[in-house]
Amino acid sequence: MKLHSVYIDGFRSFANPQELKLDTVPPGLYLVAGVNELEPTLEGNGAGKSSLFEAIYWALFGKTSRNLKAGSIRTWGGKTCKVRVSFDNLNIYRNSSPNELLLDLGGGPSPIEQGALEKELRITPEVALNTMFFAQFSPFFLDMTTTARMEIYSAALGLELWEVKSDQAKDFAKSAAQGAQELEVELARLEEKASTLRGMDYSAAIGQWNESHQAKIKAADKALFDLDLSLAAMAKQHEKLVSAEAKARKDFAIHQQTLKDAAEQVNIARTRGAVIEAEGKTLDRQLQAAATELAKFLKSGKGACKECGQEVGEAHKKRHTEHLQHVCEDLRERITAQGLFISKAQDDRTKTEAAHAELLVNAPALHALEAETKAVQWKLENQNKVKFNKALELGALKKEVNPFRAQMEANKKEAQAVSAKAKEKKDELKDTRDLQARFEFWIKGFKDVRFQVMQESLAQLNAETNECLHQLGLTDWALEFIVEKENKSGTVKRGFLCEVRSPYTEEAMPWEVWSGGESQRLRLATQLGVSNMLCSRLGLEFDFEMWDEPTSNLSPGGINDLMTVLQDRATRYGRRIFLADHRALDFDFSGRLVVTKTEDGSQLGEVEVR
Repeated sequence: MKLHSVYIDGFRSFANPQELKLDTVPPGLYLVAGVNELEPTLEGNGAGKSSLFEAIYWALFGKTSRNLKAGSIRTWGGKTCKVRVSFDNLNIYRNSSPNELLLDLGGGPSPIEQGALEKELRITPEVALNTMFFAQFSPFFLDMTTTARMEIYSAALGLELWEVKSDQAKDFAKSAAQGAQELEVELARLEEKASTLRGMDYSAAIGQWNESHQAKIKAADKALFDLDLSLAAMAKQHEKLVSAEAKARKDFAIHQQTLKDAAEQVNIARTRGAVIEAEGKTLDRQLQAAATELAKFLKSGKGACKECGQEVGEAHKKRHTEHLQHVCEDLRERITAQGLFISKAQDDRTKTEAAHAELLVNAPALHALEAETKAVQWKLENQNKVKFNKALELGALKKEVNPFRAQMEANKKEAQAVSAKAKEKKDELKDTRDLQARFEFWIKGFKDVRFQVMQESLAQLNAETNECLHQLGLTDWALEFIVEKENKSGTVKRGFLCEVRSPYTEEAMPWEVWSGGESQRLRLATQLGVSNMLCSRLGLEFDFEMWDEPTSNLSPGGINDLMTVLQDRATRYGRRIFLADHRALDFDFSGRLVVTKTEDGSQLGEVEVR
């Protein structure tokens, strides 16, 4: 990552927009000096040197090295804060009020999340503070607790990945073992089931069922045959009853018609009898009147005839007498004829009453015959239904399949299917056991990888650190980093430990026992070694470093050694190393950058290259 320029507006003491251009600045060690026009006695402190470094860090990670964010980094009274950091292949824009993070990869700025930006840069805030920005108030690597050192070391080198992978392999192995146990149980169950199915013998049951089935068919056939005989007899009986009923119905119809005709004749006779009876009475009266007249006429010897008004004479009398006698005779005949008619009507009435009586006698017999015929017909129809159902039952019975034979075939097929499934489970069990073995191998394998990476990185760290330590003037000293150490009591002390071998002690001592300039040189050497090791392991390539007040507690000789180391470092790695210090350091720097504090805020000058 080659740094081209830094644009600052409203960040801390940089109240006004300004840009630091670094395109033409070659590799080397550059002093960042400060001039505080508001407080000359501070010798450059408070000018804004640290703020320049922090602005770059804030643009990358959204916070300062002391975790200040948002409103805490804006110029007092300012409403917004903007920083742009330009590298050779990307530009990063970070704004406050409103908060905004943009990344320009050549196609124009676009919003990006912080995590995505760190992934793009392949660097985290913790790695940055141990590789390219060595802040004034941030602890150096040796200042941290052993636990904190291990956390940063593991996170930077991805050592936790191997622990996670080992734990995952352990979980997978456990899951595979559990799956294998379940498969073993299932396999045993399937094999037992297949054996049980193959061992089932249905031969006796098949024979018994066949005998029983044949007996049922024979009984059903006989029942159907007997039912046919019964139906045939019942059909003949029904046929006779139908014939008898037809004859009786015909006779009854004749009797009914005869009775009807007789009743009509009786009615006619009754009507005519009444008329004749009335006429008879009239004739009787006429006859009696004629007889009386005749008697009177016969006794009469003279006078006029009442019929014709003529004088009664012998001839007239004779003639009239004959006439009256004829009238009387005629009346008597008519009376006799009426008597015969009435007598005949009485005879007809008697016959009609007799026919009606006979009809009354025959009607119940006809009704009984009809009822019997219907009963036989209903029974015949019902038995035909019974026959139909019996025939269906017989057909179904003949179609029945021996269930024991079917069960035996089903068991055979099921046993084959169970055996095939058991084979699948056996193969699956083998694969699961193989998988379990592979996972169990990687439980230790991933830890071995982690251990190997750690050992290689520790060896590199020790080499890098001791080289820097010798360059800083401690030629007879040595630093050794270890992660585990057995104490004299036999217990194991764990953590990212650092021990120092010096000309003044026979044994290696914890670095914490040292103080003053030696302690500062140990801190600086370790920080340089950690930076080299992390950049190498993580593939980070920075063309710049920022060191904020690293000369504290160093003697003039120690300061000169540090400057020499940093100058050689700039040359070796092709970096532009910016060192901020409030003192006037006597060293041949590659150039310098002056930050001036005025009433309008901090002002950046141009980098003066020698």
